Amino acid sequence: QSSEKSQDQQSEQSQQDQQSQQSQQDQQNQQSQQDPQSQQSQQDQQNQQSQQDQQSQQSQQDQQEQSESEQQQVAAEQEAEKSGEQKMQAASLTNEQETNQEYEDLPIWLKNMPDDPSLLLRNKMQLEYRKRSANKPVLQKNNGEIW
Repeated sequence: QSSEKSQDQQSEQSQQDQQSQQSQQDQQNQQSQQDPQSQQSQQDQQNQQSQQDQQSQQSQQDQQEQSESEQQQVAAEQEAEKSGEQKMQAASLTNEQETNQEYEDLPIWLKNMPDDPSLLLRNKMQLEYRKRSANKPVLQKNNGEIW
C-alpha cells in the first residue's frame, strides 16, 4: 500500500507539475499575445504624445509670431505717432516763425501807410450812414428833399 500511495502521490505530483507547466505556458502565451498589443498601445500613446507635443509647439510658435507681429504693429504705430508729432511741431514752428515775421513787419507796414485823417473820417461817416439807413429807411417828404 505504501508503494501504491507513493506512486499515487508521485502521479499526483507529476499531474500538478504538468498543470503548473501548462498554466505557465498559458501565461507566457497570454503575455506574448498581450506584448504586441501592449507594445502597439504604447506606440499609439507615444504617437499621440508626440502629436500633442507638436501641436503645442506649433501653437506656441503661432502665439510667439502673433505677439511679435503685434509688437511690430505697436512699434510702427508709435513711430507714426512720433513722426506725426514731429510734423506738427515743424508746422507749429513754421507758423510761429510766420507769425513772428508778421509782427516784426507790422511796424514797418504801419510806418509806410499814408496818414490821412480826413479820409478816415469820411469813410467812418459813410459806414455810419449805411448802417443807419439799413436799419431805418429815411422817410422822404417834401418832394424827395430830406432837409
